[in-house]
Amino acid sequence: MISGPVRKFAACLCASSLLYTGSLLAEEVDPHFAFLKSLEGRWAVTTGREHLPLTGIEAAIPEVIWEYRTSANGHALTETIMVGTSQEMFTVYHMNGGRVEGTHYCAFNNQPRYVAATPFNKGGHALVCDGHVSNAESHDENHMHAIEHELLDDGRLRINAPGFHNGALIEAPDLYLTRKDED
Repeated sequence: MISGPVRKFAACLCASSLLYTGSLLAEEVDPHFAFLKSLEGRWAVTTGREHLPLTGIEAAIPEVIWEYRTSANGHALTETIMVGTSQEMFTVYHMNGGRVEGTHYCAFNNQPRYVAATPFNKGGHALVCDGHVSNAESHDENHMHAIEHELLDDGRLRINAPGFHNGALIEAPDLYLTRKDED
């Protein structure tokens, strides 16, 4: 039997979660965040794989996977890249004051923070480092400086993620991903 205080706590928790879901409406109106959420699922790299930092046995894996998953009652989206490899990294995107922000947790052991940087167009957007890179001496240290997501007319996802090293932008090759059917 559930005691009185536990029962009251559970009732409050259920009621607050029902009330809290109303704040999702503002986030779903933001086209950047809605676009990111539309990517939910698993994607396989089909072009550009040779540019990924996979070595040894990992270079032979049949598919390199990107995964997008919403959490926190729809308030956050996690992008996990190179799933299951030693280079696996993730970025958590969320709304903050009416704009999309993200923090990338990098294999370089730093965490650049991103903000939406371009006006949204129907196919995608870009997020750029806002100058804050946790666990780095300065912004000039090696880090993933930006990320572009573009959903192409043929259904593929184009990703470009230029870096920053010694105070200079390092161009990155495009990666192309195809959505995997859910089994």
